[in-house]
Amino acid sequence: MTTFHGFSDSSALDILPSPGSQDALCKIFEATLAPGEPLLCEEFCYSGMIAASAPFQPSYIPVSSDEHGMCPESLENVLQTWPTSSRRPKLLYLTPNGSNPTGTSIPEDRKRRIYQICAKYDILIVEDDPYFFLQFKKPLAASFLSIDLESGSGGRVVRLDSFSKVLSAGLRFGWVTGPRDFLQAILFHQQASFMHVPTLTQMTIVQLLDTWGEAGFQEHVNLVQDFYRKRRDIAVACAEAHLQGLCDWVVPDAGMFLWMRVRGVRDTSELITRNAMQAGVAFLPGKPFCIRTAAGRSPDTMPFFRASYSLATPDQLDRGFRILAEILKSETAAIEQVLKFLKLYISDDHRKLKTLDRER
Repeated sequence: MTTFHGFSDSSALDILPSPGSQDALCKIFEATLAPGEPLLCEEFCYSGMIAASAPFQPSYIPVSSDEHGMCPESLENVLQTWPTSSRRPKLLYLTPNGSNPTGTSIPEDRKRRIYQICAKYDILIVEDDPYFFLQFKKPLAASFLSIDLESGSGGRVVRLDSFSKVLSAGLRFGWVTGPRDFLQAILFHQQASFMHVPTLTQMTIVQLLDTWGEAGFQEHVNLVQDFYRKRRDIAVACAEAHLQGLCDWVVPDAGMFLWMRVRGVRDTSELITRNAMQAGVAFLPGKPFCIRTAAGRSPDTMPFFRASYSLATPDQLDRGFRILAEILKSETAAIEQVLKFLKLYISDDHRKLKTLDRER
């Protein structure tokens, strides 16, 4: 934490181990959210965040994003125009690197602007950053926590980290960094629920890191980054080979996801959950990640889906995108056929209608 985020024992912050960062996220919401309170976040968010916050039925407040993540101008506008008679938001949730599902990463200048806005309106930033070590560019981007510490003693940011993406997901070990008083409340909650992170898990990681040392850990991180960078490049190459003209996407600078928009399709739910699955290809449609859907306000269009390149082999990635392209072309052809049929019906050209019907 000192090397990557500027953390020091002299700060007013502390670090608390957790059995994976997901549990820490749940406890942060339990400690801060009252039922119905507003929660600032991007329109498309980590589905685990939606599940963790759902018991409190928050009023999700979407902040616009683009290919570089959350837009500071949108955040400022939301807070500037907030009704004085309503409860003001006190939490902003975001994933700054390789966001799940969109794959976006927030540049440092944008992070600093978001931080300034949150300081202005007294907003606590929940920085959920499991893909910090899966960045594909060097040096690693400054975190909201490091920006917070630069500003003084810290306290504006609660940061979640995890070893799940760089050591082993099965170890279920993460940690949360934030103000000491805040973490003390989380600690009491841990003691009342699971007591503590399993000692065997902690000792395994301590022994491994002691054996590696900081240089060895960094060497391992470099190998993990190279692995995912190559997988990213293969996935993008396969998408370019098969989905050009059918889908749009942004090449991610971190993480393990491609967020794709299908052209000419209003909703990918059936396309992905039925057609693609029946063909043996697994993608995730956009709806489970949409906070408007979680709030019961499903948008009119949902042309997005998420593709993951973490586990699939190069051959599987190529085959998966090829099959998806075939499905999309088939769907497009069917739609064009229906439109052609309707056009002829409206024009009352029955001779051509009979010919078209025989072709079908």
